[in-house]
Amino acid sequence: MKEKTIALVVLIFIVGAIAANAVFLDKNISETLNEVNELTLNGENSLENAESIYAGFKEKETYISITVNHEDLTNIDECFADMIGYLSVGDIDGASVIKYRLIDSLEHLRRSCGLNIDSII
Repeated sequence: MKEKTIALVVLIFIVGAIAANAVFLDKNISETLNEVNELTLNGENSLENAESIYAGFKEKETYISITVNHEDLTNIDECFADMIGYLSVGDIDGASVIKYRLIDSLEHLRRSCGLNIDSII
């Protein structure tokens, strides 16, 4: 009986930790996604704002990288680098294309971190 109780406690702890991790990741990824969605690319401070959003994401990336696919994170890093590069030379059209790729990559990351059948399989 004691073994069953210990197993049940461990199971509840693991499920709770997974749920807490999913909620934390969703919150952090959603914050970055909202910031990118609100980013205006034709303003005076667009480059500085994009760099600020990227710096905030890099701070969160250390924790995010523990439980997600590194290929997804590399793709997001590349999108940020491309968008910042386009903004630094004043290419708004190129930055707009990359911004939509970045939004899609962040949405994909958020979906894959959630508690759904896709993240389990």
